[in-house]
Amino acid sequence: MTRFQPPPDVPGPYSAGALGPEAPPEFSGPPPMSAAALTGFICSLIFCLPVLGPLLGLIFGIVGIGTTTGGRRRGRGLAIAAILISLLVGAGQGAGGYVVGTVVVKLFRFPSRVETVFRASATRVSETAAEVYKNRSSQVFRDQVTQEQFQAWVSGVITRHGQLQSAVGSQQPVESTTDGRMVIRRTGQFVNGSASIEIFVRPNAQTWRWEFDDIRIDGQSPIPEK
Repeated sequence: MTRFQPPPDVPGPYSAGALGPEAPPEFSGPPPMSAAALTGFICSLIFCLPVLGPLLGLIFGIVGIGTTTGGRRRGRGLAIAAILISLLVGAGQGAGGYVVGTVVVKLFRFPSRVETVFRASATRVSETAAEVYKNRSSQVFRDQVTQEQFQAWVSGVITRHGQLQSAVGSQQPVESTTDGRMVIRRTGQFVNGSASIEIFVRPNAQTWRWEFDDIRIDGQSPIPEK
């Protein structure tokens, strides 16, 4: 049996005007939240994921801008915040990574610059030792060893072992010490044979450079024994 349907212009509980000027909430509710905008905002706050967190936050933030255009979805503010936070965090992580990378590279280049004192010819030992003493040693080292003492020690090393020909890192090339320093261990090939090289270094917070507190060739140090 066919159910009677009143025409739309006939007053009744189902007519077009029966709902009145304001429809119930199920007919005029807010648009749904943009999943991309929300995801982008969350990803931008995950600081423990270098590069990946800001990258995902930026991508989802841009997608969120598109999905919220024209009011189709809510969350445009979250999408904008995701983009801004991702850019700021990414820039900060990039700057931090650059600083750390530069410090690490300088650390591994440092030994070869100190070892120039053992590669110098007989006529340039004193000059090279003085340069390394002034530019590479720490104030802690200079308080214990004078420039003349360092020059004499370097000359003694070259007399015993000959000039340094090459040096390579040991199995554990860099280790931290209990007093906050780093020790770089290498094996040097001198004219008269091999010898161990230990360089104790620490960073100078003012100059952002590595400096040595001590150098030991086969355990022999220029620092006078107390």
